Amino acid sequence: MTILRVAVLVFSFVSGTHAQSAAGLARKYAMVTSYEVRPGVFMTPTVSAQGKVCRMNVERHHFHENVLDSDTVLSDELIQELIDELAPSAQRGKELTGIDAWFGSEDIIGSLTISRKSYENASVEIYGNTQQDGPSKNLILVIFWKNSGCKVTQNASRPR
Repeated sequence: MTILRVAVLVFSFVSGTHAQSAAGLARKYAMVTSYEVRPGVFMTPTVSAQGKVCRMNVERHHFHENVLDSDTVLSDELIQELIDELAPSAQRGKELTGIDAWFGSEDIIGSLTISRKSYENASVEIYGNTQQDGPSKNLILVIFWKNSGCKVTQNASRPR
């Protein structure tokens, strides 16, 4: 009887040390889909109940192939390429340039900078870090689609 108890204890310990399965993770967490839009640069969309893309978050992964990449900056050129690719001009519409679009176009909160542009059908935010000895470094690009069926906050076109 004691041998059986020890065997059950050992089996339960060994079975608990295996890696988690995809099915086990899916039971605990929501599945998220990301697209690698450039090597090491991933776009993760948020989708409405109707299947329309509400928001696209774009950023470099910090850790890949067992290497920590501390340079997660998105160059100005890459940011513009990705905006044109993910939200082409014909889809995002004309840039809004009125007084409402001008105010709040850039915020600096401590070392965080948020640059904004608003278009007829989308808005774009670029999050970065301010540098004492130079320009801000772009870290995250977020594209919000207006009229996508997502709930939005009062201050911006952000889905909840």
